[in-house]
Amino acid sequence: MSIEIRNKLGDALVVVEAKNLVRVNLSNVNLSYADLKKNNLDGADLSNSNLSGIDFDYADLRNAKLVDADLNYADLNNTILWCADLSFADMSFANVRSANLCYADLRKTTLTHTNFFKAYLHSSNLSDSILLGANFYLANLSCCNLRGSNACCYSKGSADFTSANLSLADLTGANLSGCKFQNADLSLACLIDADLTNCDFTGADLRNANLTGANLNGAIFTDANLQGCLMTHPAETANV
Repeated sequence: MSIEIRNKLGDALVVVEAKNLVRVNLSNVNLSYADLKKNNLDGADLSNSNLSGIDFDYADLRNAKLVDADLNYADLNNTILWCADLSFADMSFANVRSANLCYADLRKTTLTHTNFFKAYLHSSNLSDSILLGANFYLANLSCCNLRGSNACCYSKGSADFTSANLSLADLTGANLSGCKFQNADLSLACLIDADLTNCDFTGADLRNANLTGANLNGAIFTDANLQGCLMTHPAETANV
């Protein structure tokens, strides 16, 4: 039995000799602008493939391998990416709204201007990733590992970074107003000129973090560790 994968215009891209796409090997394949929405690709291998502009909306990609894949402008809205391996992939300008990336591996992934609106990223690994211009509005990043990431991102609207590891992260100029950083590790993080208005840093580790020029109006630092933390106007910080 074979399955024909077509693009959004209906043109055939590749024929897969299989009953379904579960655990299928589609590595090193050009699937640019393919239409795979609502498909079950549990455990599929799409490593090193060209997936730019692909439609994965509502697809099941749990445990899928997408290492070093090109996912520029891909649609992954409401997609299940639980435990998926997206390390070294390029997801610039991708739409990942309301997707489930719980426990996903996003190490060293390029996420420039990626839209994570309402995405669930609990315990995912985003260490050393590039998050320039990424949108985490209302996203859940609790217990995430963002150590060493470059994240001049937009997270206004109570994105949840509870217990996340943001040590050594570069958040220069990031819009993080209203976000939750309760018990998060922000040691040695760079938050220069960041918008941190009304953020909750209760119990957070901010040792040797740099908050120079950051907007701290209404921020909460109850029980936070501020040893060696640099602030432009520490006396004006609310609820320290």
